[in-house]
Amino acid sequence: MLDKVILLCSGVAEIYMLFEFFENLFEVKKGFLGVRRIIPYVIAVGLLFCINLFENTYLNLFGAPIIFYLYVSMVFQAGVRSKILHVLVVDSIIVCGEVILTVLVEVPPWLMRAGAIGNLAEIPWQILTAKLITYIILIIIMQVSKRSKYRIPRNIFFIYISQSMASLAIMMISYYANQNINMTDSFKICMTVGFIILIFSNAGMFYALNHYAFQMAVNMEQKLTIIRQNAETEYYRQAAKTDQNQRAMIHDMVHYLKAIGEFAKEQRCQQILKIVEENTGEIGQTVMAYYSSNPVFNAILNEKRQESEKRGIHIDIYVEPGLHIEGIRDRDIICIAGNLLENSVQAASECGTEGYVQVRAFMQKGAFVFKVINPYKKKLKSYHKFLLSTKEEGGLHGIGLKNVEGTAAKYNGFLEWEAKENIFTATVVLYLAQS
Repeated sequence: MLDKVILLCSGVAEIYMLFEFFENLFEVKKGFLGVRRIIPYVIAVGLLFCINLFENTYLNLFGAPIIFYLYVSMVFQAGVRSKILHVLVVDSIIVCGEVILTVLVEVPPWLMRAGAIGNLAEIPWQILTAKLITYIILIIIMQVSKRSKYRIPRNIFFIYISQSMASLAIMMISYYANQNINMTDSFKICMTVGFIILIFSNAGMFYALNHYAFQMAVNMEQKLTIIRQNAETEYYRQAAKTDQNQRAMIHDMVHYLKAIGEFAKEQRCQQILKIVEENTGEIGQTVMAYYSSNPVFNAILNEKRQESEKRGIHIDIYVEPGLHIEGIRDRDIICIAGNLLENSVQAASECGTEGYVQVRAFMQKGAFVFKVINPYKKKLKSYHKFLLSTKEEGGLHGIGLKNVEGTAAKYNGFLEWEAKENIFTATVVLYLAQS
C-alpha cells in the first residue's frame, strides 16, 4: 500500500512541475482558468498512476510523455511543435533527475525502474530527493528562458536557489548518515516527513516569489497605463482648449479688423501695432504643435516645450514630417522621450541664458532615431555606462538612462550618449518591425 501511495505522490509532483513549467511559458486556455484546471490535473495524475501500475518500463517510458502531451494540449495554448518540444524537455529532465540521484547515492538501477513498484517503499527519501533535483533544474530553465512570464529578479533568485541547494544537501547528507547510523523506524518516518516538508516548502517559496514578481510587473504596468492616460488626457485637454480659444479669436476677429480699419483711416499706427502684437501673442500661446500622428509623443514634446519656455530655455524640436511610430508601445515612448527630455531640460536650465535643448526625431534606414542635445554646467562623473548624479540629493543620474537602454533593447536597438566640451548628446535608435 505504501508503494502505491509513493507512486501516486510521485505522479502528483510530476504533473504539478509540468503545469508550473508550461504556465511560465504559455497561456492557459480560458476554459481551464481558476478551479476548473483541477479536472484535467486529476485526470492526468490518474492516467499516469494507472500506467505505472502495469509495472512495465517501456509502457512508462513512452506512455508518460503521451499523457504529458495530452494534458498540455488540453490546458495550454501553444503550437503543436512547441508543445512536443517542451514536453520532451520536461520528460528528459525527470529522467535526468532520477539518473543523477542514482549516481549520487549509489542506488542500484533496478530500484529506480519505473515499473519496480514493490521497491519504492525501500527508497522513499531517494524518490523525494529525485523530485527535488528535477524541480531545481526546471526552475533554473524557467528563470533563464526569455519566454518565461514570471521571471524573478536575479538577486532574489540567487537567494532562493541557495536555499533549495541547501535543502538538497541536507537530504543527501541525511542519506549518507543513514548508511552509517542505525535509526529506528519512527525516526526514519520523521525524517521522511521532514523531506516532504522541505520539498513542498521549496515549491511553495518559488510559487510565492514567482507570483510576487508577476504582481510587481502588473503594478508597474498599471502605473505606466495611468501615466499614458494622463498624458493623453492632458494632450486632448490642451487641444480642446486651443480649439476653443481659436474659435473665440475668429469670432472676435471681425471687431479687431474694424478697429484696425478705423485706426488706419486716422493713421494711428501705434494703436494698430498694439492690437496686432496682443493678438499675435495670444494666438502663439494657444497654438499646440502637432509633431506626429502619435498623441502620447505629441503630449510629451508639447509639455517639455512649454516647460522650457517657462524656464526661459530655447528649445528646438524637429520631427520628420509623416513620422509614424505606431510600432512603439506608449509606455516605451514615455520612458524614452520622458527620461531624456526631463534630464535635458533640467541640465539646460542650470546654464542660464546659454541653456538650450535640441530635439530631433526621424527615420533612418528603417530605424527610428531620437536625439536630444543640451549643454550642461556641472561636471559629470561616469562609471562604466552610468552617469553619477549632478543633483544635490545624490544618487544615480544614470538610472533613467539605464531604463532607456533597457527599453531600446526590446526593439533590438540601443542608446548612445556622449558628453564632450560641456555638450551632452543622447541618441536612441529603435528598429521597428516593417508593417
